[in-house]
Amino acid sequence: MTRMMKMLMFTTAMAAVPARAAMNEDFAELAPLRSGEWLVVKSDKRHDIFTYYKRDEGRRYRSFKAEARYDSSFDASACHLLDADNFKKWFMNAVESRLLKRISDTEFFMYVRFNAPLGVPDRDVVLHVVISPFNAKSGWLGVTFSDAPDYIPAIPGVVRIPAWEVVTRLMPLEDGRSFERTEGYVEPGGAPVPAWLVNYLQRQAPYNNTLGRARDMSRYESGVKPCSFRYRD
Repeated sequence: MTRMMKMLMFTTAMAAVPARAAMNEDFAELAPLRSGEWLVVKSDKRHDIFTYYKRDEGRRYRSFKAEARYDSSFDASACHLLDADNFKKWFMNAVESRLLKRISDTEFFMYVRFNAPLGVPDRDVVLHVVISPFNAKSGWLGVTFSDAPDYIPAIPGVVRIPAWEVVTRLMPLEDGRSFERTEGYVEPGGAPVPAWLVNYLQRQAPYNNTLGRARDMSRYESGVKPCSFRYRD
């Protein structure tokens, strides 16, 4: 075997290592779990973000959880979360977001459209958002995002997400920062989505969204962008 051939084989083998590592990571996440058991996906101590997933009986996809301590204040974090028109600036793959209807100062409907990669049809979702304002007794601001797929007509060529159940809780910390915990379950809908794509999105989206929020919310400090909904009692 020539020296050139040996070098070529070595280079090819080394190039395959990242692909094998990624494949092993996917297989590790597919390992059987007891129902309701959370598994750590990412532990980012630098940004104080931790994400998890679990499998529940009777559900096709994984549930997720993300926890974060933000440098921004509780007020900035709350107003940022409740700005429907701004979701497209931080939510993973979102290309459009807007408020559809304000029901009250603690309830509204919103719309988000997502760009899907590699020939998979775009997705969109209509969300019914209900706010449970922070008070001293609960210690939390609670926000639920629930799918309302029939609230507006479907768009031709865009798959309406049929299941979206997400609950976010946000609380102020004594040091002036804020802590957030989000748990949820989402189904992509439409024709079967490739397993590798579902695995990638379920692993990356909760982390990317949380990091996106952390980086974007400073604009909401000091009332620079006033909050349109009530988040404190």
